[in-house]
Parts: sequence; C-alpha cells; structure tokens
Amino acid sequence: MTPCEALETVLDDIHSRAIVDHRKALKKPLTAYAATLLAKRLAECADPNAAADLMIEMGWQSITREWFEKRNGNGNHAGARAPSPSEDLMRSFGLRARTEH
Repeated sequence: MTPCEALETVLDDIHSRAIVDHRKALKKPLTAYAATLLAKRLAECADPNAAADLMIEMGWQSITREWFEKRNGNGNHAGARAPSPSEDLMRSFGLRARTEH
C-alpha cells in the first residue's frame, strides 16, 4: 500500500496527494504506515478533507480532532473552546452551565 492509498481510505484523491506533497515539502515524507496512522487521525474529524486542508494551511505535519474542532468545529469562532460533552447535553435540555467566579 502506498501513502496515497492509505490516505484515500478517508480522503479524496486530490487531498491525499496534497497531503503527500505537503509532507514532502516539510521534508517529513510519509511512509505507508505513517499515512495509515494519519488517516486514522483524519477519520476522527467531522470532515476529513477539511481537516487535511487545515493541516496544510497551518503547515502542520499532522492533525488531531481537537485541533480541527478548535479551528472549525461546532460553529465556534476560530480559537474558541469547543463545548464539553456535558455542556452539549445541558444545552440540549435548554440549560446553561453555571460559571464559578
């Protein structure tokens, strides 16, 4: 399996090639195994192709779901903290979390 083939398990062919090219430009080329590990991280993101774009745009050699959500997830502004699962649950019941001062 090639790095592109491993990435294409979660990305389209344009994004998989872009990731391979990006990693070569960083002088950190992907092995097939490393691409498989990266594909697992990308698969954890709500939109793996958008996560790949963010990774390239930011010059990162990898990405995590948390980094993707911090930048793009849950409708937050860039840099805003994503709500915790308990905050999401409270919001679904129309409740607001108490803040401690």
